[in-house]
Amino acid sequence: MRWIVGSGRALVAAAFFTMLGTGVARAQGVTTGAISGKVTDKQGQPVGEAAVQVTNRGTGFTTSVRTRANGQYLVQGLEVGGPYTVAVRAIGFQPLTRDQVDVRLSEATRVDAQLTPQAIELAAVPILGEVTPDFAPTRQGISTQISDTLVQRIPTFSRDFIDQLKLAPQVVYPASGAASGAGAYNRFNTITIDGANQSERFNLGATGGVPGGSAGGKIISLDAVKEFRVMFTPTDVRQGSFAGMLVNAVTKSGTNVLHGGALFTYRNSDPLEGVQLVGVPLRTPAFNVKQYGFNLGGPIIKDRLQFFIAPEWQQRTDPAAGPYYLAGQPSPAPDDPVIPLDTLTRISTAMGTYGFNPGSTAPVEKETPLTNLFGRLDFQISPVHRFVVRQIINHDVQDDFSRNVNTFNADPTVQNSGFRYSTNAFKRDAKNNSTTAQLYSNFASGISNELIIGYNTIKDERIVPVDAPEITVGVLVGGLRRSVTFGTEQFSPGNLLKQTIFEAVDNVTIPRGAHTLTFGGRLDFTHIFNNFAQGSFGVYKFFNTDSLIAGRAAGYAVGYANSQKAADIPADFHVKVFSLYGQDQWAVNDRLTITAGLRADIPTLPDTPTQNDTLRVKLDSASGGAFTVNTSTKPGSSVLFSPRIGFNYNPGGRTANQIRGGIGVFTGPPPYILLGNAYANTGLGLVRLACTTPATVPAFTVNVSALPTSCAGQPAPGPGQAGTLGVNITDPNFKYPQYLGISAGFDRELPAGFVLTVEGMYRKAINGVLVKDANFKGPRLVGGVPYTDRDGRVLYADTISATGVVTDTLQRWLRTLRGVAFSEGIIEVTNQSKDYNYSISTQLHRRFSNRFEATAAYTYLKSMDVQSLTSDRAISNFRNGRQLSVAHSDLEATTSVFSRPHRILAYGTYTLPSRTDITLYYEGTSGVPFVYVTNGDLNGDLVNGNDPIYVPRNAKDPNEIQIGTGIQGVGTGFVQNVAAAQAFENFIKSQPCLDRQRGRIMERNSCRSPFQNRLDLSIRQAIPSIRGQALSLQLDVFNFLNLLDPHWGQIKLPTLSPVFNNQSALSQTGRNPGPLSQSIPTFTFDTRLYDAATLNPKPFAARSTLASSYQVQLTLRYSF
Repeated sequence: MRWIVGSGRALVAAAFFTMLGTGVARAQGVTTGAISGKVTDKQGQPVGEAAVQVTNRGTGFTTSVRTRANGQYLVQGLEVGGPYTVAVRAIGFQPLTRDQVDVRLSEATRVDAQLTPQAIELAAVPILGEVTPDFAPTRQGISTQISDTLVQRIPTFSRDFIDQLKLAPQVVYPASGAASGAGAYNRFNTITIDGANQSERFNLGATGGVPGGSAGGKIISLDAVKEFRVMFTPTDVRQGSFAGMLVNAVTKSGTNVLHGGALFTYRNSDPLEGVQLVGVPLRTPAFNVKQYGFNLGGPIIKDRLQFFIAPEWQQRTDPAAGPYYLAGQPSPAPDDPVIPLDTLTRISTAMGTYGFNPGSTAPVEKETPLTNLFGRLDFQISPVHRFVVRQIINHDVQDDFSRNVNTFNADPTVQNSGFRYSTNAFKRDAKNNSTTAQLYSNFASGISNELIIGYNTIKDERIVPVDAPEITVGVLVGGLRRSVTFGTEQFSPGNLLKQTIFEAVDNVTIPRGAHTLTFGGRLDFTHIFNNFAQGSFGVYKFFNTDSLIAGRAAGYAVGYANSQKAADIPADFHVKVFSLYGQDQWAVNDRLTITAGLRADIPTLPDTPTQNDTLRVKLDSASGGAFTVNTSTKPGSSVLFSPRIGFNYNPGGRTANQIRGGIGVFTGPPPYILLGNAYANTGLGLVRLACTTPATVPAFTVNVSALPTSCAGQPAPGPGQAGTLGVNITDPNFKYPQYLGISAGFDRELPAGFVLTVEGMYRKAINGVLVKDANFKGPRLVGGVPYTDRDGRVLYADTISATGVVTDTLQRWLRTLRGVAFSEGIIEVTNQSKDYNYSISTQLHRRFSNRFEATAAYTYLKSMDVQSLTSDRAISNFRNGRQLSVAHSDLEATTSVFSRPHRILAYGTYTLPSRTDITLYYEGTSGVPFVYVTNGDLNGDLVNGNDPIYVPRNAKDPNEIQIGTGIQGVGTGFVQNVAAAQAFENFIKSQPCLDRQRGRIMERNSCRSPFQNRLDLSIRQAIPSIRGQALSLQLDVFNFLNLLDPHWGQIKLPTLSPVFNNQSALSQTGRNPGPLSQSIPTFTFDTRLYDAATLNPKPFAARSTLASSYQVQLTLRYSF
């Protein structure tokens, strides 16, 4: 804790000297809102020294300020919501009051007052001049504000406010994972609650950046959320620590009136019995979801101390995706071939001879119990100071299991689970404990201060059902070799992640004439402990069932501690970030407000990874001193500046129109898992062995305490003497992600309460993230230029054999390390600056009035990146983040997986006289981008499945592409599969994205799945009640279109994988001898992509799963 205390003193000192050095007109807090305005007399002259008192009618909290000489005033640190009463008094003027003033998060509500001279005191009269919430001088960048009432009306499965990010027009979703802000990398998002960072910093893909997200958890109940804002380009420099999208939420508090409520929601599979999807019954075991909770708030001491609590629980049973056997019958899935039952029986019998039961092949129901506890206290210490403390405690558990029909790969370093027995499941157990304390101070001079202290602990653990190697067996089905897997899932043994986060923020705001000056600082300390012992229970691959019975594995891998001490495996490191910032918000006149500020973030990694001297010496020797690597390198501390400037201009001096915009730099942390790889994978902690040919695989065993640590015929290494498959490093010049953001917007108030908004945004990487293999010397050069194959593909191979075996000795610095193939290389995290995205949005919005509220929006978005980082491990991002035919060093930006060009959004609520609320939510979105690749290594970079296919001019011409069997010039030669070649030709013709690319290698992510439509319906009926109590019954229908017609509302995704963008349409089975520049590979065309009888293409499939089916949910709600 010494580093926390020492740096905490630095923050306090910085805030103190800031207040001394500055003696503030419209600003607002990070977790609060503000009320600002101007007080004038009848002639429009400013009235100075007028007393402005603001009272929260719900809590009784009161604060006061005096107007400046120019008549302006600013009251900051106000709790979001209200309603507030604003009272203005000045000597010689009649007092004025305004009731029902609402305050929005991070905005200043404008309330102007014109005073009338009065010799004697009369009753107060109403103030005029409050602007509508959408028009405020502080609204400059692009953001979307979402109120608690809107959150409650939009149907949601999980009662998680993170689900409602979809209400922001610029938010899009990739095929899997968290939401993306306007096409940016989704792990650059940051979530704050009550001013404290609530993101999962290690940022595992399974969590979606949310603590407990890996187990299906949420941060807080919807009933605890008062309001949140989704921000993309804020000009306020206090809004920092993000490079993608900032989600800023505040929680509810108690009031002077005891109030509360309870709810129960229920959803199950009964309405889906017999439902037909894609021509077959919906494939799902029984499931049900129960959510229940309550909230209670009220006074402990009236006008001084209030409390609010909102606990919530969930009991959920969901079906595991994929095929299964029930009562001896396979699941109805004509689109997914199922492994024959007799084969599975043989596998189970074979494993019985080893004393191991692989588990069940029946449907699997996944249990997901969740607990969310929330509590908050608000204490008005004095009219100047308000203190808030908030506590969140969560515990989430989820069974993780699914099945698929993945093809078999004998490489033991590649996981392709396929049809999984139940022993390959694991349980996720996640805990989150978060405490935040806030002190808000408003002084009569107008100076205000906001102090936030946060402490958060996050724990994610995997629990496995058995201790055994992960065993995968290949099975021929439909002409393709599929996978069957059982035993301990290879990434789960001992898998434990613990994070401790401390942060302190202090902001001081000082009004000075027409200027509002803000200065502040932030300390952020994160401690991460990650035990990731991949393959420590061993991995075996068997080519077929017969080889399993005989115990002859085709591949073997294992991970273990080089020191032979398990305590040396985890990554254990700290991250410090110190931030300072200041800004001036200048009210140039009543029409124009300009904000300019500068933020400086200083990230530091105090801990140093272990130095692997053996690797350094070996590289130095292999390269003749031309190349070396120090695994102890780490990024040095650097000052990252984020200047920002924004404006808001009201052309007519009224609130009917406003033009706004800004330009600035946004800096945030990378996913710390990418930095953690360098601490864990130095070759001295966890090392991994791979034996990739049958002759090198040691004797098969299911005893995890007796796993071999060397290949067959090799001696076992002593402590500290083992080689490894690869290492990870971080570029010493690596800098935190930074993006330039430019935005502009226009708002116009229309008749009937509608507001038209047009917004545009452009973002460009300054310091983007790139993962590369530093072990490459290549590509191969001939005559000083890159060597290419006949299709123009840049090659890294020295030779590629007739069976596809790659030799690239001359293109890599290091091939082996202490007798172990160095096949995974030196994976380095570094920077690039090629990524960019832009969007244009048009929105028509009407706030709730006269029983009606509606929003409609359209967004066009383009997102381009060099590498789409969708995986957790750095090496997986290197292998799967780019599909390329150029050199790895050619950093061209192509279509990102986060690109969804068109998004239509419409939602609204209408309240009938019968007190029935009808809410509709519609979303139409472009399909997901993808690329067809070859299952094989066409360019010889030792990465399988990242090579885009060549699109032939004529797929039936064997001189251009060979689809069939055999190898030209070898044995009996090549024999074309005429039907498959014709099917491939038909397939190309059916997809414009391929047809227009004939005669060249297809571009990355240049194809897209069909447009997706979704309509959700919610009907809430208020039930008559008495004495201020309320009871309502709510019916939610998700995917309402599918209820109307079973062919509607279906999500069609690429046939081969609904998740991954790389679709392996072709598989390389060989290539003819000769120079690689002229050699022709032999391919097979995946039979799942066409109908065998008609040869008609099947590029997309609407899978018979819950995602394409309607679901019904009932909610009973009570409140008082």
